[in-house]
Amino acid sequence: MVLDSLSRFALASFFMLLSPCVFAATANETALRETIRQMDDAFNAHNIERFLSFYVPDPDSIYFEAEKSLQIKGIDGMKQYAKTLMDPRWQMYQHTTIESLAVDQRLAVIVCIQKAGWIDPDKKIEQTQMGRFTYVLKKVDGRWLVWHEHNSLPDDYETGKAIFDAKP
Repeated sequence: MVLDSLSRFALASFFMLLSPCVFAATANETALRETIRQMDDAFNAHNIERFLSFYVPDPDSIYFEAEKSLQIKGIDGMKQYAKTLMDPRWQMYQHTTIESLAVDQRLAVIVCIQKAGWIDPDKKIEQTQMGRFTYVLKKVDGRWLVWHEHNSLPDDYETGKAIFDAKP
């Protein structure tokens, strides 16, 4: 089908109007992927202050981690948790793979698989686990910051125990 000049102009105008939305989403997705990469870098460097700089400094934020207490409340609670994780004796590290991402101009949800590893200081052997993470980020002063996160491990329904060596 051959488009007449008016149809080509209308189609070109439509795509020109649509393109800022497409480019904005792409820029946000790129920024979010970079945020997760930098969070991993800060964690792996055991730089607590840098790691926490990716979290909203809200005393009422709630984070669900693989903790017995089930939740961590506020940035101060997350700081205490991060200090435990980044204890140099454990040599802990993480690598996050983004599985899916949904974003608008102010909020984003990122679903990830995260591999964590550490050296057990008593047994002197490396341990690893794969976990599922969901991050909710909000844009604050032009930066994407974690507002909520949820960490879970798959579990065996028969034993009720977490499965640490699950594969995605």
